[in-house]
Amino acid sequence: MRILVMLLIVQQSTSVQVYIPASRSIEVARRVARDLGFDVANPEYYFDLMLTKDGKSPVGGYVSVGFYGHDNLIETFAISENTGQVVEPAACQVFEFSNLLPLQRAQQRQSGLKSKSQKELMRDFGCDRLTVVRNPITRDSR
Repeated sequence: MRILVMLLIVQQSTSVQVYIPASRSIEVARRVARDLGFDVANPEYYFDLMLTKDGKSPVGGYVSVGFYGHDNLIETFAISENTGQVVEPAACQVFEFSNLLPLQRAQQRQSGLKSKSQKELMRDFGCDRLTVVRNPITRDSR
């Protein structure tokens, strides 16, 4: 019995919380917005960390970045500190663009965790359904 308990403790301690610097979080959000068809070089667009009044992220374990145009919130990107997965909480979308894979692999290597399942992501954000977005969008008007 003691060996089993010790084994469980060792298995649980192999994952660690990983920190994502603000600059990297904003770069990830910039990649996602660009893949959604926005011209992120346009000065009318900007990114900013989203924090509660207490200075914390709205969802624990995620860094939230707001994407704004003309001072209006366009999208929110929640980036998992442990897996690097990116979710748009209001639209219940998870972004799986190929240019996000290096960050996700690095975060997962550091944390010792694998990508969350759709069910886990749905639970994290209170979504009934989660749409997976894999293909970048090309728009001339944005």
